[in-house]
Amino acid sequence: MKNRKGFFLIVLMSVLAVSAVFAQTWTKEESFGFGLVYYLQGEYDKAILEFNNVLRIDPNSNDALIYRGRSYSRKKDYDKAIMDFNAALRIKPNEAETLYFRGEAYRMKKEYDKAIADYNAALRIKLDYAEAFRNRGSAYIEKKEYDKAIADYSAALRIKPDDVDTITFRGIAYFYQKEYDKAITDFNTVLRLDPKLTESMNNMLADTLINRGIVYADQKEYDKAIADFEASLRLNPNLAEALNKRATTYFAQKEYDKVIAVYSAFLRINPNLDMVLANRGFVYNQKKEYDKAIADFKDASRIYIYLEKYEEAISVLNEALKIKPNDAEAFYNRGAVYYFKKEYDKAIADFNAALRINPNYAVAFGNRGIVYYEQKEYDKAIADYSASLRINPNYAEAFNNRGVAYFNKKEYDKAIADFEAALRINPNYTNAKNALEMARKEKGN
Repeated sequence: MKNRKGFFLIVLMSVLAVSAVFAQTWTKEESFGFGLVYYLQGEYDKAILEFNNVLRIDPNSNDALIYRGRSYSRKKDYDKAIMDFNAALRIKPNEAETLYFRGEAYRMKKEYDKAIADYNAALRIKLDYAEAFRNRGSAYIEKKEYDKAIADYSAALRIKPDDVDTITFRGIAYFYQKEYDKAITDFNTVLRLDPKLTESMNNMLADTLINRGIVYADQKEYDKAIADFEASLRLNPNLAEALNKRATTYFAQKEYDKVIAVYSAFLRINPNLDMVLANRGFVYNQKKEYDKAIADFKDASRIYIYLEKYEEAISVLNEALKIKPNDAEAFYNRGAVYYFKKEYDKAIADFNAALRINPNYAVAFGNRGIVYYEQKEYDKAIADYSASLRINPNYAEAFNNRGVAYFNKKEYDKAIADFEAALRINPNYTNAKNALEMARKEKGN
């Protein structure tokens, strides 16, 4: 069979394009060869047609029944696959591979007891059948019989010590058993095995890192958990959704430290994830770690403002102010949002609140001045800019903005003096340069 298989793999590709009209002229060996080529190419419907041709010629072709069954399994048509494996076993009852393939079909159908029975039978015939040990272990995992699963994975690894799938599965079984040190040992082994990563290995390692991170989280080793979650996301960014779902699950279970570990991993990769910052803030709030919650809400608000997501910014700042009603910075930030939304009265109210809490808040005076300027209340604007400059005499923007207010009042000497002051502090201040030139021209007229 091996010689025939090799022959067809080499020479049959040139004749696969021949019209199906001539299909009936092939011998069963030729049809089997075509079927095998199609099977290996993943063209299972075409493979099945060729194996049908073989079985019309020879209904007792064990190989055709097995490969047609395997083709049906690949198509997830497990009932037909099992029928073919049954027929093959009636011809050759002691074929370990056929029993294994039927066991696989039963396992995919979630008929785990039947699958285990077939793996048992295969292993009685072939004692070193590593795949049968491994997949029987997987059936036991589904039945939550973790001790038996671990025993099977260990047996498979005595035969194939470097099989990363088996090591990973055993690590997961140890995790379910809460044997965390053994789980971590297995996951570490997987991570050491192959430093030359293909894409599929990347994905497998990313999954392993998540698994190890989950173990660390269960052990309350959150720094290690965060590091593993971060590494998994760098290897496979598509795992973000899965990790986010895990965070949601942790939150529902009130396992807040684990939620924070997941969100912190996201933020190490991209510190500007506004929603993640906001969500982590909510979690810190649940844990009564209010300073951390407020810090996350403020950081999230700054990103929301930059992205012009003003309602979201207001929402997180409201949360910060619920926790700490005398937080001047939160009032200031919310005032800035209202300014961008052109809700000037609300902006002024928030800047007022910030200044009641912190009378030396120079930028709050400066920004309230900007709002008054937008309302064409130039005297109030000038008063606020002046107040900010008494607190911070090097506040170039306040000099410039006061100069603009004086310019609009046609008090050009004062405007010129302020623009010059701004430029002494910041010689590269383009707006002040342009405004100074305009003021001098207006004064000259």
